[in-house]
Amino acid sequence: MKSKVEIFKALIPHLRKVGPETLSVLIDNLPGYPDNLRLSNSGMIWVPLAALRSEEDNWIAERPWLREILTKTFSPQALQFIVNWLLNKYGIVLKINPTTGEVIESLHDAVGRVSDISIAVEDGRGNLLLGSDVNYYIARVKL
Repeated sequence: MKSKVEIFKALIPHLRKVGPETLSVLIDNLPGYPDNLRLSNSGMIWVPLAALRSEEDNWIAERPWLREILTKTFSPQALQFIVNWLLNKYGIVLKINPTTGEVIESLHDAVGRVSDISIAVEDGRGNLLLGSDVNYYIARVKL
C-alpha cells in the first residue's frame, strides 16, 4: 500500500473490502512541505516538514506557468540556491493520529540547527532520528 503526498496535504489510501483503492485527505493546510511519512512505535504518523510555507510559496503555487518558466530557465542547482537563500531555516516534525488527522505532538527548532528535515524515524530506544537529503548529519532527539 502506497501513500501519496501533495503540496500542503498528506493523503493516505483507504482500502474498500471490494473495489479499487481510494485516496482521501488525512490533514491539510500544513505549515510546510511534508516528506517521507513514517509510522511511530505507537501507530501514529511522523510527518517531517522539509520547509515551511511562505507567502511567496502561495503566490508561485497559484502561477503554474511561472513555475514552468523558472524550471526551464534555471538549473536545479541554481533553483536550489535561490530557494535556500529565500527560506528561513526552521525544523519541524509533526506526530499525527492516522485515524483523525489530529496533530498529537509537534517538535520545533526555531533556531534552525536541525532544518530541512525529510525523514523522522524512531530508533526503538526512545529517540527520534532526523535526517535530510541536504544535510550532512543525522540528528537525534530524546522522546
